[in-house]
Amino acid sequence: MRMARFGMALLVGLISGCGGNLSSPDFFPQLTGVVIEDVTPATLDALGQTRQYRALGKYSTPPDSTEAFTTKPVAAESWESSTAATASISNAGLATALRNGTTTIQARLGGFTSAPVMLTVAAPLLQTITLSPAQASVPLGLTQSVTATGRYINADGSTTTSSVVETLSWVSGTPTVATVTPSANPATVGTLLQSTTPVQIRASAIAADGSTVTATSAITVTAPDLVQLVVVRTPANTSPPFAVPRGATINLQALGIYTNSTTPRAVPNAVSWVSADAGATVISVTPQTNGTLNVTGVNVGSSAVTARVLKNDGVTSVSSNPATVNVGAAVLQSLEGARITPNPAVVAAGASLQLAVIGIYSDGTEAEVPPTSLNWTSSLTGIAVVGDTGVAVGVAEGITIITATLKQLPESGAGSVSAPLTVTDSVCTGPLLASAGATVATATTPVLCLLCSVSDAPLAIDNNVASFASTNTTVGLLFGAATLTASSAADVPFAAPGQRAGFIISRPAGELLSLALLSNIEVRTLNASNTVLDTATTQDGLRLTLLGSYVAGQDAFLLTLPVTQPFRKLQLTQNAGVLTALQTLRINSACGVAAQ
Repeated sequence: MRMARFGMALLVGLISGCGGNLSSPDFFPQLTGVVIEDVTPATLDALGQTRQYRALGKYSTPPDSTEAFTTKPVAAESWESSTAATASISNAGLATALRNGTTTIQARLGGFTSAPVMLTVAAPLLQTITLSPAQASVPLGLTQSVTATGRYINADGSTTTSSVVETLSWVSGTPTVATVTPSANPATVGTLLQSTTPVQIRASAIAADGSTVTATSAITVTAPDLVQLVVVRTPANTSPPFAVPRGATINLQALGIYTNSTTPRAVPNAVSWVSADAGATVISVTPQTNGTLNVTGVNVGSSAVTARVLKNDGVTSVSSNPATVNVGAAVLQSLEGARITPNPAVVAAGASLQLAVIGIYSDGTEAEVPPTSLNWTSSLTGIAVVGDTGVAVGVAEGITIITATLKQLPESGAGSVSAPLTVTDSVCTGPLLASAGATVATATTPVLCLLCSVSDAPLAIDNNVASFASTNTTVGLLFGAATLTASSAADVPFAAPGQRAGFIISRPAGELLSLALLSNIEVRTLNASNTVLDTATTQDGLRLTLLGSYVAGQDAFLLTLPVTQPFRKLQLTQNAGVLTALQTLRINSACGVAAQ
């Protein structure tokens, strides 16, 4: 054993003598300390400026090494600033300047602490803050930007002005009226409530020496200001384009969209209106005392109106987009002023009568209202009934009220119109009617008859006993006459002896049917070839029956003759006579078969 040890020692010695090195395979470097890579004192010349520090670990070397230790970069377990108010340092070794002064930076690792490294902060010193604007009036609903500018003293004593670099703290003196963002620069002031008292917006910052520097801005929240104008039609507040019938009037209103709401509302300021149709050829406009505008359609076409309103400053204004107004054809807006025709309306029991409504259209003209747009009713259906198209049918003698109502009721004005309908006894049981194919013809004998005429002849066969044709004869000598002939579509049959035919005639109320006039009337029947079959005068077979109130507003009579055979035509002639004054006879109905 002693010999083995001696041999090993001799071998090591020999190797060493020859310049060799033998390290122990069991050696491991050990941490012996921590240092900061750059120990040169540093200066930061602006608050917020940073400096990155790095830590190096110190490690042991083998016993036979010529170096006392080795270093390599490491992640420090922690970093420390001796004066944290001057500069902070993060766990990653990043130092940030906070306030003027000096501090030392150290790193810690494995129980070792590095030697301190000096760090100086020498930033410009904030002296004053100026807020811009210093005061402002802001309409409710808008925001105001406020910028903070600082005046700084530099290390060399010079001064500079720049945006405040320190962290700003913003506070509103009346947060219920105006708010402010807490730390931005510029700050945003929001408005919540209108007020005549200015709100003090205060900005403060901690200067590099630790002092607090403040400034204020006075913000007054004024009434919301007008942003946009829109034109609507009242009362439904519909938007353009607007339609108006010719002769009708619509009302327009200007609504404002204000800074505190996107919902249009009435404008308190005066509204001025401008029409694109200065000559009023398509529309005419009339401003109203309440600020609205009446627009009336003049002629079919298109035009536009524009509204204008001053803003709160009383100088600038806001105008609406042109609102298009399209004028269409006149329409029936209601049944205001309408009437039912014929008037008076009279129908015999068992007979029918076409009723119509004459309405006043938007342009003031009168025209028949389409029957399909009306609902018809009778107050007494035991007297008369009325159909969907306005045809009334007499049921029994009496008076009922007929009412026509618009199916689509108007926004304003009357939606219905009424009139009485008189139902008479059926004295004309076989009327000759145009609706059944009857026709009417007239003739005058002009010899020595001045102004002989027959007017409105079709009304004698129109199924309306209240309407009438007229025969007129004037002063004459001989042979002057006016004749009305009603022709049936087919022969009127002869049923039995005693059958009569004739006319319902009348005179205006208060005017008597004189004997002189009656003596000049002749009624006859004719066949299709115009051959006279039966004829009668008041002196020979012509019967006159007083009908009383059979025709409303007129004294009516049934004038008949006996017939002996079928006939096609029924004729009435009014002769002028000799030295007679002007005579007028009303012929209300032609009766192919009359009551006996």
